[in-house]
Amino acid sequence: MFEIILLTHSRELMRPSNTGKLVAEVYCDCQVVEWQRKVPDQDLLARLQTGKYALVYKDDRASSSEDHSAENGAEPSEVSRSIQPITESVAASSVSWQEFAGVVIIDSTWQEARKIYNKSAYLHSLAHVYIASETESLYQLRRNQVDGGLCTAECAAHLLAIVGQQQSSDYILAKLAKMQQALNA
Repeated sequence: MFEIILLTHSRELMRPSNTGKLVAEVYCDCQVVEWQRKVPDQDLLARLQTGKYALVYKDDRASSSEDHSAENGAEPSEVSRSIQPITESVAASSVSWQEFAGVVIIDSTWQEARKIYNKSAYLHSLAHVYIASETESLYQLRRNQVDGGLCTAECAAHLLAIVGQQQSSDYILAKLAKMQQALNA
């Protein structure tokens, strides 16, 4: 089965508008990992080192070869010392998903997602994929949305549809629509 790991900012866990919780409720192979800047989850690091996980994240600096782990004066972790920066992000629909055990989705606001990515060197070595959606996001519960950006539930739903889990995908999107309706009421 295809695993979804939600790397979740601590503030996101408390927000009523968090859509990652919908994914965790619906999809049994979803794990929520609370992001810790200074002490990353060791189980997560071990899984990521297998090379069998991709990251849903389109890095604007993908063609850059600089070491992002040193941006804030932080010492690179043992995990990041041997990794090479990514060279490009690819569309999720063009990935051969049978090569992967799963995917990591950063579950947070867009601003927090950038922070998590920039301060987590272990994410930089993962295959980077993005969701090329032809439809606008249904998610309208927060300000400062990124053009073409999708919420966590929409990302998970798109990926599940791609890997043949259409029923789970549809159920997540239905729960998202109900959540939006309830929070907008």
